[in-house]
Amino acid sequence: MQVLFYNGFWLFLFIIPLFFSYFKDGLRIPSIAGISLSVFFLTLKNGLWTVAERRHFLLPICLFVIGVLFFSSLFFSTANVHPKKKHKISHSVLFLTMLNLFAIFAVTLLVEMGIFLADWQYVHANSNLFQPFRKNTPIVTTAGSIHAYDNIETISLNSDNYNFVLAEDPHCEQVEISFFSQIGRISISAEKKQLTISQKQTHNLYNLFFSKNPDRTQNTIYIKIPKNTALQNLSLTLHNGNGTIKNMSINNLVVTQENGTISGTKLYIKDGSLSIENGALNFTQFTAQSLHATSEIGAITLDGQLYDNGTFHIGNGDFTLHLAAPKDYYNLQFNRGIGSISINGINYEDVPLTSKNDHTIFLENKKGNCSLSFND
Repeated sequence: MQVLFYNGFWLFLFIIPLFFSYFKDGLRIPSIAGISLSVFFLTLKNGLWTVAERRHFLLPICLFVIGVLFFSSLFFSTANVHPKKKHKISHSVLFLTMLNLFAIFAVTLLVEMGIFLADWQYVHANSNLFQPFRKNTPIVTTAGSIHAYDNIETISLNSDNYNFVLAEDPHCEQVEISFFSQIGRISISAEKKQLTISQKQTHNLYNLFFSKNPDRTQNTIYIKIPKNTALQNLSLTLHNGNGTIKNMSINNLVVTQENGTISGTKLYIKDGSLSIENGALNFTQFTAQSLHATSEIGAITLDGQLYDNGTFHIGNGDFTLHLAAPKDYYNLQFNRGIGSISINGINYEDVPLTSKNDHTIFLENKKGNCSLSFND
């Protein structure tokens, strides 16, 4: 539907010069050629080229039909010229040209309907494959894909506006990825034990004016990890959307978040780096050797165990840290601007800090609200 609206808008936009060409002799051939060529490429780009990824047999047929329409449009437009008339384009030529252009649009409609019906049948026939973690997962009637990979040690995920769920699955023997999306939105590559997943947002006028959810954040990428798998590296970049991580063992974790919420539970992290711009990050029941977090105006909540060192830089936001160890286990160091810092509900300046342990927590707070609590 989005492709149809997009092509329809441009079809209307490029037909306007055709009417001007009726009254301007010099614009006859350039206008008709430009209109036909523009609609041809717009239709190819938005409606048909993507068919090659999943419906190989439809592409040559559609290209042939569009080619015939395109050249016939030019033929009728140039062959039926009346040189002695003031208006170089007759009404019949104008009608034939517009008819051919709308025929191109109709081809796009048929192709989109064919893809939709084929995907509908495939998803419902294989509904069990599209329910990665729970039985009540909603089935989206757009393109669905499942991919499986062996011997993966590094995962890199970059998402513009999709949600993601990354979790251990005891029934999984490979790293499996499943998602629902429009064709061409998500690219996956695996090389040298590294899995890279990239999702790019597509802007169009249908989403802008008519979609109830323009950023399409209801779409989700599911990544299942075999049980007892320790990832060497996990890099997550989330621009706009929500993410969930659970039951994971990660040597090196890097999280970069602009908007949205990332939740993590039952995580073992050897070295973690968290960067939040404007959003929320919540880690519970985690165990980390070392942890580093930076927040501009977002909110960070950490509840778990920290065995070694932690460095936290807070700009203008909320930071909550609850650790299972007692306060004296850490060497606490603070650098405060105009924000607030409390330890177990008491202003940090009123709490005696006598520990000289090697386990250091350094907290820099500019304008935010920071709360630290320990099991004393």
